[in-house]
Amino acid sequence: MGSTKSIKDGSAEGKAEALIIAEITGSITPEEAQELQKLRAASACVRLISEDMHRILDPQIDEIREIRTTSAQKIIALAGTKNFIP
Repeated sequence: MGSTKSIKDGSAEGKAEALIIAEITGSITPEEAQELQKLRAASACVRLISEDMHRILDPQIDEIREIRTTSAQKIIALAGTKNFIP
């Protein structure tokens, strides 16, 4: 990815990065998936970012899901809501 802009800059590429991460982790909504498809169709740069991120992150999906689950558990604990979960 080297020369791509960061998520923080608000660019189409930055927005695409966030959507691609959601896609990879399985947390993308149908509306976000449509938006990502439009961004890919409109920009060769977004297509390249997507291919690169999938190439790098797809093989690590199990580790990514474990981190996501652990993070959710930590957030629940911080919120003190674990007592409300059946």
